[in-house]
Amino acid sequence: MNPLSVRYVLYTHYPEGSDWEKYKELETPPDKLEGVQFLVRHLSGLRGLLTWPGYEGFLVLFYSPGLSECLEGIEEQQSIEELQETCKALEFAKTVHDYLNDLMRTEYQELLPRLRFITAIDLHKIFGRITNSAFADRLKGWMVGDTEGIRYDSPKIVEAIVRLRLLGSGVPVFRVDYDVLLRDKDNRDKKNLEFSSTIGSCLMAYQLRRDSPNLSSFIFSASYDHKILRDPRATDDFHAWGQAYATRVFPALRFDKALITQTLHTINKQMDEASRSQAHEEKTKAAKDKTPEEEAKQKAANEWDLKEAGRKIVAQAWDSYAEKAFSAPLARKFFGFNDEQFVVSESGGIGEIGAHPMASVISGAMLYLSDGAILDLPPFSNFSLNVSWIDDHLKYCLHRELRHLRRPTLDTDGRELKRNDLLTYSKIDNVIVQKAGRKIDKDLRWYIFDVYLPTLLRGTMLDAWITPDPLLKYRSEELTEENRDACRELIERSQSGGLLASALQRSLAACRFTRKARVNLETKLKHSALKRITQVRQQWAALRDNEVGTFASIWANGQARSYCPDLKLKYSGIVTNPNLALDQELTIYHLSPAVSEDLNQLIKDACNYIDWTRDWPTIVQVVRSIEQGTLRTDLNYDHERAQSSA
Repeated sequence: MNPLSVRYVLYTHYPEGSDWEKYKELETPPDKLEGVQFLVRHLSGLRGLLTWPGYEGFLVLFYSPGLSECLEGIEEQQSIEELQETCKALEFAKTVHDYLNDLMRTEYQELLPRLRFITAIDLHKIFGRITNSAFADRLKGWMVGDTEGIRYDSPKIVEAIVRLRLLGSGVPVFRVDYDVLLRDKDNRDKKNLEFSSTIGSCLMAYQLRRDSPNLSSFIFSASYDHKILRDPRATDDFHAWGQAYATRVFPALRFDKALITQTLHTINKQMDEASRSQAHEEKTKAAKDKTPEEEAKQKAANEWDLKEAGRKIVAQAWDSYAEKAFSAPLARKFFGFNDEQFVVSESGGIGEIGAHPMASVISGAMLYLSDGAILDLPPFSNFSLNVSWIDDHLKYCLHRELRHLRRPTLDTDGRELKRNDLLTYSKIDNVIVQKAGRKIDKDLRWYIFDVYLPTLLRGTMLDAWITPDPLLKYRSEELTEENRDACRELIERSQSGGLLASALQRSLAACRFTRKARVNLETKLKHSALKRITQVRQQWAALRDNEVGTFASIWANGQARSYCPDLKLKYSGIVTNPNLALDQELTIYHLSPAVSEDLNQLIKDACNYIDWTRDWPTIVQVVRSIEQGTLRTDLNYDHERAQSSA
């Protein structure tokens, strides 16, 4: 086999969307599944990109159906054959994989060795060999948390495996969101998906860091299109703001009761029209000679079509609401911008309590982690709840607090380096990637109150546990001279002041994490979290437009249920008492039951992450122990040999 010329690897988690549900309910083949065909429409552009002369690469697409079931099977010592016979989700993943491979074999032969479609079946080849039952029992908890299904960060374990298999190869692995790489009409007909210049810039950034004598471990990413907001015409555009930053702007939307009523009316009216239209179509096309089985199948297909039409109606209606309810001044306040030039203030805004909107690395924008970084820490995959920024900003901060990262400030002669955007910043401002954006096809009120704001709050708590002072998240030129000196002192300390970071640092050095240390850490984490939640509540409660509240202000004061009596919400908001004074230091008794429950689970997961990190070297050995060329993620994997031996 001729060696494959590869300069880089792209990794993305390709979501199944509603395809798995449709396959399960209707046994719809892959050539009729919308998500699969969306990928197929991009195959020509991917072929052009991955075979671009001088910049050849390959793409690893991870398809996650059956991941949780596969890990449970490994825990129970089941063979892959047994799992495939009993797990419908794994059958579906294999069906999609085989369809795409056959399609590439016949129509896109140049792409076949360069597009690696990975499923949970490939993970079984790695971890199914574990015979230590105690370790196998812990594996699922480490990789997808202890609850049912998978979390946002779970697919990052596959990315880590890709990186571990390529250690020492000199080929960088960049993580990119699927809707950044594949943007349908925006780039699908371009011969290289309009992505080759982005890859070239990121390769240059990688090479500069790799060759720097001052750096060992490092992490960097490109940026979303924040520059679009410099255009005055885009300043008041909800979608432009949505494409500019990793943190979504939804919390800053005004809660307009009249507009919400109108939106719900529009949805109900259009749903009724769609239902009547379909009923009429079914009546006119009804055939008398159909068998009962055919009629049942057709009825199920019609119900599915109506469900899909409903999703689109809901998504469009709430997207229209967001456009009308958007306020640029509120968005600025939410992100913490203090002037029209999008400069982040040293206090206030999301940068103070979470990820700096202009400086924090972005997981979906060509994120790169050096060999040292991937060896030192596992993904936060063991967390049972979705946590904002867990796979980029928080991971970067944890590496920083463990003293794995060093900012390139001096050359070998001790002189100040000339500023090079590709080398100086962890988030490279001048390398821009576009994202297509994803509409919410459920009730936007439910999504913000019960999904996004809780996820964001968890991220702010973990941020408080890792970073001892918000100043560390800012670029030096954004700080006053006094704060710059204070920040330098924090960086120069040998021991981090972050609670989770310092506890992890001590446990790794001592080669143990005792029960006493865990209990002590749990107490400190709870106290720190309550201080951060108090801070978050104060900041979000002030996010108002005169008498009109925002989703964030309503949720901060525990009023979500009273504002949305028609919704079944898990979260009423941060507190139970809407009249609680904002200057009140919160205790666990002030928190709403759902937030209190989240806090306890987050503390448990944070402590378990220390155990997960201590187990990580064993995972590294398991992954690295397999012969090179036998896994689909390997550079020298032989498709033809694998096909003939199957």
